[in-house]
Amino acid sequence: MAFRVFERYDDKKGDRMRIEDIEAFVTVIRSGSLGTAAHILGISQATMSRRIQSLEESCGAPLLDRSTRPAALTARGEKIAAICHRILEETQTLRVLLAEDHQVSGDLHIGLSPHLAEFAAFQIFRSANEIWGERLRPAIATDAAPALIRSVAQGALDLALVVMPGSSVVPQQLRSECLLRSDLIVVGRLEDWSGKSSDLASCSARGWVLNPDGCGFRSMLIAALQEQNLPFTLRLAAFGSELQLASVAAGAGLGLVPRFTLEKSSFRDRLMAIKLHDFHPTLALHAIQRDERSRAQEAMDVIVGIVRSGLSEQAPS
Repeated sequence: MAFRVFERYDDKKGDRMRIEDIEAFVTVIRSGSLGTAAHILGISQATMSRRIQSLEESCGAPLLDRSTRPAALTARGEKIAAICHRILEETQTLRVLLAEDHQVSGDLHIGLSPHLAEFAAFQIFRSANEIWGERLRPAIATDAAPALIRSVAQGALDLALVVMPGSSVVPQQLRSECLLRSDLIVVGRLEDWSGKSSDLASCSARGWVLNPDGCGFRSMLIAALQEQNLPFTLRLAAFGSELQLASVAAGAGLGLVPRFTLEKSSFRDRLMAIKLHDFHPTLALHAIQRDERSRAQEAMDVIVGIVRSGLSEQAPS
């Protein structure tokens, strides 16, 4: 059955869907819960539930299994999720092309966290060239999260896509949208680990392959080690996820990376995510900009959509 998408909903025709219902569904998938998704979209949880139910009625089947915590996708939900992602991305692109201010030109200054930049920078450049050509050109810088946030506050960056510890707080004077919450994982060489759970004490002697000083993830690890009076031994300090994971695969030490970094790495088949029973770090990906609407807002919304879409794509085999 082919579905048609309209901004207005005719409840006499179940095959018509509202963009806001699709957006609600995709936001629940990305955030992991109805409550978090409602907060991201700035609506009540009751409104969020109604939008999900409306989409389920249009699809003729439940999309979320509410008996689990957090709610999981049903078999029908799995099939529809990828389509809904694409609908949102195409809708964002269409809005840019039709918006009155789509003629904005010049450079769009974007900051990316290093773990994000390795796959997102290419996608941003490619998509921007397809949409705007020479009219609007991304200028991308990578740095640690605190430096990127300062650059946004000072006006040096139009937009920052920042991966930071899950407990971190974005300054109130900036506008922030949480795009993803996930776990941060300790990674080791596959042949060195049996798949059983471990602990920080077992890991600390092997040493670590991490970002340079100033990284929030590194600080979080050091604090956890200090709580147990465990040593912190650094084997490699360098930006670059693939460099770090290549070094881990070569036996240099253990890494600490976002799960999506491992999933997209060309070294993923030689590595293992190590489950630690005494260390459970989390991360959040935020899109951050100044708390004022920019003339390039539609373009920035598309950039955010490009990164969201990239996070859901599987790495090539």
